[in-house]
Amino acid sequence: MGKITTEGSASRRVSPDRMILTLCFFQRSAEIDRSIATAHAQCEAFLAALQAAGFPLEQVKLQNDELGRGYDENQSFITNRTIELRTKTDLSFATWVYEWIRKERSSATCNVRFELSDPESVRKELLAEAYRDAREKAELLVELFDGCITGIDTIGGDAEMPMPRAMLFKGADNMLEASPNPLTDSLEAAELELRESVRVTWLFG
Repeated sequence: MGKITTEGSASRRVSPDRMILTLCFFQRSAEIDRSIATAHAQCEAFLAALQAAGFPLEQVKLQNDELGRGYDENQSFITNRTIELRTKTDLSFATWVYEWIRKERSSATCNVRFELSDPESVRKELLAEAYRDAREKAELLVELFDGCITGIDTIGGDAEMPMPRAMLFKGADNMLEASPNPLTDSLEAAELELRESVRVTWLFG
Protein backbone atom coordinates (compact mmCIF):
# COMPACT_ATOMS: atom_id res chain seq x y z
CA MET A 1 0.00 0.00 0.00
CA GLY A 2 1.39 3.40 -0.94
CA LYS A 3 0.39 7.00 -1.56
CA ILE A 4 0.99 9.32 -4.48
CA THR A 5 -0.10 12.93 -5.03
CA THR A 6 -0.95 14.43 -8.40
CA GLU A 7 -2.43 17.73 -9.49
CA GLY A 8 -4.94 18.03 -12.27
CA SER A 9 -6.02 21.19 -14.07
CA ALA A 10 -8.58 22.29 -16.60
CA SER A 11 -9.29 25.54 -18.43
CA ARG A 12 -11.90 26.86 -20.79
CA ARG A 13 -12.58 30.02 -22.72
CA VAL A 14 -16.21 31.09 -22.57
CA SER A 15 -18.23 33.95 -24.00
CA PRO A 16 -19.91 36.17 -21.39
CA ASP A 17 -23.70 36.29 -21.53
CA ARG A 18 -24.28 39.19 -19.14
CA MET A 19 -23.45 42.87 -19.54
CA ILE A 20 -23.20 45.20 -16.53
CA LEU A 21 -23.43 48.94 -17.08
CA THR A 22 -22.45 51.29 -14.25
CA LEU A 23 -23.41 54.94 -14.72
CA CYS A 24 -22.37 57.77 -12.45
CA PHE A 25 -24.27 61.06 -12.72
CA PHE A 26 -22.29 63.86 -11.14
CA GLN A 27 -22.41 67.60 -10.70
CA ARG A 28 -20.04 70.07 -9.10
CA SER A 29 -21.31 73.48 -8.07
CA ALA A 30 -20.67 76.27 -5.60
CA GLU A 31 -24.30 75.90 -4.57
CA ILE A 32 -25.32 72.74 -2.75
CA ASP A 33 -28.92 72.86 -4.02
CA ARG A 34 -27.79 73.11 -7.64
CA SER A 35 -25.28 70.31 -7.24
CA ILE A 36 -27.85 67.89 -5.86
CA ALA A 37 -30.73 68.91 -8.11
CA THR A 38 -28.75 68.73 -11.36
CA ALA A 39 -27.14 65.35 -10.70
CA HIS A 40 -30.40 63.78 -9.58
CA ALA A 41 -32.39 65.32 -12.45
CA GLN A 42 -29.97 63.86 -15.00
CA CYS A 43 -30.33 60.44 -13.41
CA GLU A 44 -34.13 60.68 -13.44
CA ALA A 45 -34.11 61.73 -17.11
CA PHE A 46 -32.02 58.69 -18.00
CA LEU A 47 -34.34 56.37 -16.07
CA ALA A 48 -37.31 57.84 -17.93
CA ALA A 49 -35.57 57.20 -21.26
CA LEU A 50 -34.82 53.63 -20.19
CA GLN A 51 -38.42 53.01 -19.21
CA ALA A 52 -39.67 54.45 -22.50
CA ALA A 53 -37.30 52.06 -24.33
CA GLY A 54 -38.84 49.09 -22.52
CA PHE A 55 -36.12 48.39 -19.96
CA PRO A 56 -37.62 47.24 -16.62
CA LEU A 57 -36.59 49.69 -13.93
CA GLU A 58 -36.68 47.02 -11.22
CA GLN A 59 -33.43 45.76 -12.73
CA VAL A 60 -31.75 49.10 -12.09
CA LYS A 61 -30.00 49.27 -8.74
CA LEU A 62 -28.68 52.28 -6.82
CA GLN A 63 -25.03 51.52 -6.23
CA ASN A 64 -23.88 54.70 -4.54
CA ASP A 65 -25.24 58.11 -3.53
CA GLU A 66 -22.77 60.71 -2.33
CA LEU A 67 -22.53 64.38 -1.49
CA GLY A 68 -19.11 65.80 -0.77
CA ARG A 69 -17.16 69.02 -0.62
CA GLY A 70 -14.25 70.07 -2.78
CA TYR A 71 -11.74 72.82 -2.17
CA ASP A 72 -9.89 74.65 -4.93
CA GLU A 73 -9.80 78.41 -4.66
CA ASN A 74 -13.35 78.28 -3.36
CA GLN A 75 -15.50 75.66 -1.70
CA SER A 76 -17.72 73.58 -3.97
CA PHE A 77 -20.22 70.77 -3.55
CA ILE A 78 -19.96 67.51 -5.50
CA THR A 79 -22.93 65.17 -5.94
CA ASN A 80 -22.57 61.65 -7.35
CA ARG A 81 -25.42 59.22 -7.97
CA THR A 82 -24.31 55.85 -9.33
CA ILE A 83 -26.67 53.26 -10.74
CA GLU A 84 -26.11 49.76 -12.16
CA LEU A 85 -28.17 47.87 -14.71
CA ARG A 86 -27.81 44.37 -16.12
CA THR A 87 -28.85 42.94 -19.44
CA LYS A 88 -27.80 40.29 -21.91
CA THR A 89 -24.60 40.99 -23.85
CA ASP A 90 -25.67 43.59 -26.40
CA LEU A 91 -23.09 46.16 -27.47
CA SER A 92 -25.63 48.14 -29.49
CA PHE A 93 -27.52 48.77 -26.23
CA ALA A 94 -24.31 50.06 -24.64
CA THR A 95 -23.86 52.33 -27.68
CA TRP A 96 -27.41 53.61 -27.16
CA VAL A 97 -26.54 54.56 -23.58
CA TYR A 98 -23.38 56.41 -24.70
CA GLU A 99 -25.38 58.21 -27.39
CA TRP A 100 -28.01 59.28 -24.86
CA ILE A 101 -25.31 60.76 -22.64
CA ARG A 102 -23.81 62.61 -25.60
CA LYS A 103 -27.08 63.94 -26.99
CA GLU A 104 -28.35 65.07 -23.59
CA ARG A 105 -24.94 66.56 -22.72
CA SER A 106 -25.26 64.77 -19.42
CA SER A 107 -22.53 64.94 -16.79
CA ALA A 108 -22.21 61.18 -16.56
CA THR A 109 -19.69 58.42 -16.92
CA CYS A 110 -20.47 54.88 -18.05
CA ASN A 111 -18.49 51.70 -17.47
CA VAL A 112 -19.33 48.40 -19.17
CA ARG A 113 -18.11 45.00 -18.05
CA PHE A 114 -18.99 41.46 -19.07
CA GLU A 115 -19.69 38.41 -16.91
CA LEU A 116 -21.23 34.96 -16.81
CA SER A 117 -24.72 34.67 -15.37
CA ASP A 118 -24.07 31.13 -14.06
CA PRO A 119 -20.33 30.64 -13.37
CA GLU A 120 -20.96 27.85 -10.87
CA SER A 121 -22.06 25.35 -13.53
CA VAL A 122 -18.89 25.97 -15.53
CA ARG A 123 -16.81 25.67 -12.36
CA LYS A 124 -18.28 22.23 -11.59
CA GLU A 125 -17.51 21.00 -15.10
CA LEU A 126 -13.93 22.25 -14.86
CA LEU A 127 -13.44 20.60 -11.47
CA ALA A 128 -14.61 17.30 -12.92
CA GLU A 129 -12.15 17.68 -15.81
CA ALA A 130 -9.35 18.57 -13.40
CA TYR A 131 -10.12 15.49 -11.29
CA ARG A 132 -9.95 13.23 -14.34
CA ASP A 133 -6.66 14.83 -15.32
CA ALA A 134 -5.23 14.17 -11.84
CA ARG A 135 -6.36 10.52 -11.95
CA GLU A 136 -4.88 9.92 -15.39
CA LYS A 137 -1.54 11.24 -14.17
CA ALA A 138 -1.69 9.06 -11.05
CA GLU A 139 -2.59 5.93 -13.00
CA LEU A 140 0.31 6.48 -15.37
CA LEU A 141 2.77 6.77 -12.45
CA VAL A 142 1.33 3.83 -10.51
CA GLU A 143 1.67 1.58 -13.54
CA LEU A 144 5.42 2.03 -13.26
CA PHE A 145 5.20 0.13 -9.95
CA ASP A 146 2.83 -2.48 -11.41
CA GLY A 147 0.13 -1.20 -9.05
CA CYS A 148 -3.37 0.25 -9.30
CA ILE A 149 -5.36 3.00 -7.65
CA THR A 150 -7.35 1.68 -4.67
CA GLY A 151 -8.79 4.86 -3.21
CA ILE A 152 -8.37 8.52 -2.26
CA ASP A 153 -6.60 9.76 0.85
CA THR A 154 -7.15 13.52 0.48
CA ILE A 155 -8.44 15.90 -2.17
CA GLY A 156 -8.36 19.67 -2.41
CA GLY A 157 -8.85 22.38 -5.01
CA ASP A 158 -7.65 25.84 -5.83
CA ALA A 159 -10.04 27.94 -7.88
CA GLU A 160 -8.81 30.55 -10.30
CA MET A 161 -11.74 32.42 -11.76
CA PRO A 162 -10.84 35.94 -12.96
CA MET A 163 -14.33 37.32 -12.58
CA PRO A 164 -15.74 40.28 -10.63
CA ARG A 165 -17.42 39.55 -7.31
CA ALA A 166 -20.78 40.69 -8.68
CA MET A 167 -20.78 37.72 -11.04
CA LEU A 168 -21.76 35.52 -8.12
CA PHE A 169 -25.01 37.39 -7.61
CA LYS A 170 -28.09 35.83 -9.17
CA GLY A 171 -31.14 37.48 -10.65
CA ALA A 172 -33.16 37.82 -13.82
CA ASP A 173 -31.55 39.75 -16.64
CA ASN A 174 -33.45 41.90 -19.07
CA MET A 175 -33.78 40.13 -22.42
CA LEU A 176 -34.81 42.88 -24.83
CA GLU A 177 -35.96 41.59 -28.22
CA ALA A 178 -34.01 44.43 -29.81
CA SER A 179 -31.93 47.37 -28.70
CA PRO A 180 -33.73 50.70 -28.20
CA ASN A 181 -31.66 52.03 -31.10
CA PRO A 182 -31.20 49.47 -33.91
CA LEU A 183 -27.49 49.65 -34.58
CA THR A 184 -25.44 47.22 -36.59
CA ASP A 185 -22.63 46.00 -34.37
CA SER A 186 -20.63 42.88 -35.20
CA LEU A 187 -18.28 43.23 -32.23
CA GLU A 188 -18.40 40.62 -29.50
CA ALA A 189 -17.22 40.84 -25.90
CA ALA A 190 -13.85 39.30 -25.19
CA GLU A 191 -13.92 35.72 -23.94
CA LEU A 192 -13.26 34.92 -20.29
CA GLU A 193 -10.67 32.28 -19.45
CA LEU A 194 -11.64 30.13 -16.46
CA ARG A 195 -9.31 27.72 -14.69
CA GLU A 196 -9.66 25.12 -11.96
CA SER A 197 -7.18 22.75 -10.34
CA VAL A 198 -7.36 19.91 -7.82
CA ARG A 199 -4.68 18.16 -5.79
CA VAL A 200 -5.37 14.53 -4.95
CA THR A 201 -3.44 12.09 -2.79
CA TRP A 202 -4.23 8.59 -4.04
CA LEU A 203 -3.90 5.23 -2.34
CA PHE A 204 -2.46 2.46 -4.48
CA GLY A 205 -1.46 -1.13 -4.06
